[in-house]
Amino acid sequence: MNPRRRIFSPAARCARRRAGFTLLEILLSLALVALMLVALNTFVFSMGELWGKNTDIRLFEQHVRAVTRALDRELRAATLPPAARANASPVAPQEIRPSGGTTDTLLTFELPAGTRLISWPGPALPEVVCSLQARQNEGLILLWHSRLEPRFEADPPRETILTPFVTAIAYDYYDTALLRLEQLYPFPHKVFAAELKKYPNATEVVWCQDEPQNQGAWFFVQHYLFENMATGQKLGYSGRAASASPAVGYSHLHQDQQKALVDGAFGRLKGFILTK
Repeated sequence: MNPRRRIFSPAARCARRRAGFTLLEILLSLALVALMLVALNTFVFSMGELWGKNTDIRLFEQHVRAVTRALDRELRAATLPPAARANASPVAPQEIRPSGGTTDTLLTFELPAGTRLISWPGPALPEVVCSLQARQNEGLILLWHSRLEPRFEADPPRETILTPFVTAIAYDYYDTALLRLEQLYPFPHKVFAAELKKYPNATEVVWCQDEPQNQGAWFFVQHYLFENMATGQKLGYSGRAASASPAVGYSHLHQDQQKALVDGAFGRLKGFILTK
């Protein structure tokens, strides 16, 4: 018997014959791959059409939110310490003469630390006076100049376009006095009563706080406030509702709550009201 002669069983011969792919199997594989590519392309294009639908509307809404946040940030900086000054109106209508235009009464505010919305031709200066003006076919214009400029009174303010989509400005003016209580104990009864007497026509006193109702000073000071109020005045609360946590934990919810408590402070009294 030849030692080099190999003996194959029927199963081995069958496995050896099937070691490769037949033409039919290759064609079926190519057909399946082609179908998968067609399905994938259809899915991608359909998702692209869906994602791109109403793109202009979404971009416009993002632009509006961005401009609103920027203006809200600057107005808050102008009305809150350290920018706000005692016995001064941080935001008020003033007569401003734009470049190449006639004098107009514009909503004006001051930013002692400056703002990132403007670009100075040279070194940035503080004590920036800003005004808002809506112009037809131009949009919302920010007029600005610094009190430290040598020709502050003579030269017209510079201009920056905030958005081209604004055609008019409307605002509500509240004849409201803001008192900041910096000492809780011992409560400054004489000082607080003297401040209230400066506003004899005031009919409402509102305690506004950033903390939740059960975590700030509201429950501690409400009877002190009520004690120093005049007969007929109403005491109300504007702030976050009672909560087990000091903050809501989500930025957009925090902003909604912040807006609600500020609106409540200047709006109609709601909820808990005490009348003396």
